Amino acid sequence: MFQKSMKPAKNIFLTGEINCGKSTMINSILEEFNIEYTGFRTIPYKINDIHMGYAFKSLVKGMEETPPISVKLKGMKPFKITETFDYFGTLTLEESLKSKEKVILLDEIGVFESEASRFQKIIRECLDSDKICVGVIKKKENSFLNEIKSRDDVLLIELPKIELGKHAKIREEVSSFFKFLVNDNNRGMRIMKKLNKRIAFVLTLVFSVMIFAGCTGNSKEGNANEKTITVEDQLGRKVEIKGDVNRIISSYYVSTSILIGLGLQDKVVGIEKKAKNREMYKKCAPEFLKLPAVGTGKEINVEECIKLKPDLVIIPTRLKKFIPDLEKVNIKVIAIEPESLDSFMQTVELIGKATGANEKANKFLDYYKNTLDKVSKLVKETKNRPTVYLGGTDNILKTCTGKMYQNYMIEESGGTNVTKDIKDGYWANISVEQLIKFNPEVIYVVGYAKYTPRDVFNDERLKGVDAIKNKKVYTFPSKLEPWDFPTPSSILGMLWILQNIHSDVYSTDDFKKDAKAFYKEFYNLDVSDEEIGL
Repeated sequence: MFQKSMKPAKNIFLTGEINCGKSTMINSILEEFNIEYTGFRTIPYKINDIHMGYAFKSLVKGMEETPPISVKLKGMKPFKITETFDYFGTLTLEESLKSKEKVILLDEIGVFESEASRFQKIIRECLDSDKICVGVIKKKENSFLNEIKSRDDVLLIELPKIELGKHAKIREEVSSFFKFLVNDNNRGMRIMKKLNKRIAFVLTLVFSVMIFAGCTGNSKEGNANEKTITVEDQLGRKVEIKGDVNRIISSYYVSTSILIGLGLQDKVVGIEKKAKNREMYKKCAPEFLKLPAVGTGKEINVEECIKLKPDLVIIPTRLKKFIPDLEKVNIKVIAIEPESLDSFMQTVELIGKATGANEKANKFLDYYKNTLDKVSKLVKETKNRPTVYLGGTDNILKTCTGKMYQNYMIEESGGTNVTKDIKDGYWANISVEQLIKFNPEVIYVVGYAKYTPRDVFNDERLKGVDAIKNKKVYTFPSKLEPWDFPTPSSILGMLWILQNIHSDVYSTDDFKKDAKAFYKEFYNLDVSDEEIGL
């Protein structure tokens, strides 16, 4: 386990509903102190004076461009431009960290950067630095936003949506805290706890008045909705779930695995096909072997689902065409698409919230994030990034594209995925000539493949490839479950890659220890070296 460190707060974020005065308060405090600062702002993106979305405005000298971060076309939902964050945004904050300014403005951190892994990483570096970060954070929920809000070194203040003049007391406290941080950083740290309590007291008074007014005005409606939650699935659909979720159908191996990790196997009444082939089910949820098979990653049996009377059905987004048929009979459906590190964490968070397993979901996500941080720090100690190729199910010429979760696993673990620039679909077929041209230093064969590393070594067409010449073709473990799938155990897949290509910073013994601890912690399983593929 990796413990969260306790740090004094030196970063301030305001949150709240739209137009409650967050940016206005931050800007007025910065003006009050007449202090130089760097960072970025989010501004309207206009074409011919027509509001088309939002843009990124760098406050770094020489970076006057304002590239869009989202664009909304008529009749369509806004679409985010992740590249703006990952390239222009990352460069802005890299320069901000190097600058002489003590303060970095982050206005605002929201939902558009949910898949911008490079930008998220530099945000973390800013918060970890000796700079003071002040900014605005969206009142939304996803894994990245929740991570920032829960940091020990972040003072988070939610502004109620009232007349701006009534924010004066809160502004006074924030300004006071900011003054100590700017003028005497060490002294500010020492009095942080006292100021936190004062601010919390002011906010409690404000919220108590608001809540009391709301309750006296509409108490009956509050009671009626007491057990209702609303989640947003990975199609962007708002799904309202009333009452407890006690009967769950999962037509997708990924969501079924997550349900086991969250301790919800007793509530599952229907699952995907081929359950009898899964060793993990035999060990952790043997009852699954007798459950009705309702579908696959490509289809779902709606009639069978209806017979099982579920409170919730979980499907992959590619099965969205079946949602209307299920909703016609009042069955709640959430769709998931965990094909990147961030979207996988969002999937776990979504399932945890929809099923009432928030505590276990958060516990796993904390472990996941801490392990990713550990991997990132170890990768920084390495001197090179070996080129890696992942062979898929049918033959060695089937491989993962840059859109797949496996791509992120390789890249995060200190390798370079030679097929990362293939963006068409998910699993892709390439030619022998392409594989020879890629010339990977390491080849992995998925554990569920119809061929073995021996077959790859014996393929005369590929004898000139470095990985084959140097005997670096491996089966991707484990025997319990595939670690290259976007499931809870995928974090072990990243650790395995790390020990395979960077054993100088992370040994096989280190990996064994971490893998066995993971299964004990989240599945109460004692596993052998053989079961984890060693």
